[in-house]
Amino acid sequence: MEGYQWFFDQQLITVWSAPNYMYRAGNKATVMKLDESLTPNLIEFTEHPDSSSRKPDELPLTYFA
Repeated sequence: MEGYQWFFDQQLITVWSAPNYMYRAGNKATVMKLDESLTPNLIEFTEHPDSSSRKPDELPLTYFA
């Protein structure tokens, strides 16, 4: 829900890049920026307020041939 999660004493991070995934998750998203010394800077954000007004009536089915 926070947009990222650290694992293994901060040796691995999962960064979620889709805020409010599928218009129903309510999660934040994060962008990780590294400086010259590879120190991470985590920038969290939420969905744009207008995106909640454009929810699709039905979610499309995905088909891979």
